Amino acid sequence: MATGDAIYSAGTQTTVITGGATRATGAFSTSGEVTALSSNTYPIGDAVLSCSFSVAPTEGDRVHLYRRDINIDSTNDATAPEAGYEHIYLGSFPVKDVTSQQYIPLPGIPLAYGDQEFYIENDADQTMDADYTVKITPLTYKASA
Repeated sequence: MATGDAIYSAGTQTTVITGGATRATGAFSTSGEVTALSSNTYPIGDAVLSCSFSVAPTEGDRVHLYRRDINIDSTNDATAPEAGYEHIYLGSFPVKDVTSQQYIPLPGIPLAYGDQEFYIENDADQTMDADYTVKITPLTYKASA
């Protein structure tokens, strides 16, 4: 690698969703489970879903990730995602047909400048256990030394 080539520079990983209850098929995480990613200046990030199911879901079913921008006009926020109004879709985590804890990466998601929240929608065919989390590692580019 030559001096000055673009390389990743990672920010601090933040837990943005912590499960507070089981998440039924088709259900969204709730605002009480969300921790905002505040004062973000990174353009992209890597997300990781950690989750388990008491009954194994169908292999390849998905858990979807959405973003809600907050404080976008002074203290006014975008509407929180919900069924029928998902808003800013970031990607999907494909699940395995197992009951053990899964760690599923979703690299390169777009992050908003400033404050934002994240929500998941369980689109797997089984109820997700309450032990789920989503973590975001913000990324940017810098010149190599």
